[in-house]
Amino acid sequence: MKPFTTIETLRNGKFKFLAQIEGVTRERIAQELAGESVVSYRVPNGQSLESVWFLQLFLGSGLVVEITASSTQVENWQEFGTININICEGAKQSKLEGVMVGIESFEIEGVNLLLHEDEKYLIESGIVLRSSQAKEIMVAAGEYPGSLTVQAPFSGGGFEPQFPDAYHMGALL
Repeated sequence: MKPFTTIETLRNGKFKFLAQIEGVTRERIAQELAGESVVSYRVPNGQSLESVWFLQLFLGSGLVVEITASSTQVENWQEFGTININICEGAKQSKLEGVMVGIESFEIEGVNLLLHEDEKYLIESGIVLRSSQAKEIMVAAGEYPGSLTVQAPFSGGGFEPQFPDAYHMGALL
């Protein structure tokens, strides 16, 4: 994936920073993940879910959801983080040296993008996997360029997104 994101101009004049999605079309990602269960995850050695540069979620079916972030400079020193999602078969996953952590199975019922919006920008800066038990795995661009932060039933640490109080859920289209 590119280390920066594509920017679209919307009809209302706002700039939209798109998530990069590979392995499945944007229109099919929610259908592809609904009904799957997250059974484990992996992050690089020495990193934690509070601030990580690469996350792999392993699904019961053998699929792997790989998540990274891109940082794009906008004006002056201002940068925005967007989410990158790759869904692949286990055999095609990126080679990542890290510890595999098993978790209590998390059944995915729905998927949304996490959006930050202000007067000039709309940024697809995270993904939310929802369960039928009202639990969520929320992965967002972190406060450091290129980083991610994770809030989940299994995370146990801090959650430090780039836009801590200014998110809303959005559809994947």
